[in-house]
Amino acid sequence: MTEENARIKIITIKDSHIKNLTIKGLRQKPLIIRNLTLKNVRLILRLPPEKKE
Repeated sequence: MTEENARIKIITIKDSHIKNLTIKGLRQKPLIIRNLTLKNVRLILRLPPEKKE
């Protein structure tokens, strides 16, 4: 994925408590995070370009 073709999505989290978060695809076993508190966090996601039909 090249820089100019990527879509960027920005998500801002003001205040959140997550009891159980599972992330798949990083390692062979899923990454499990428990009791996570987020305050004033900005997530910047790079997504593949939209497919043209």
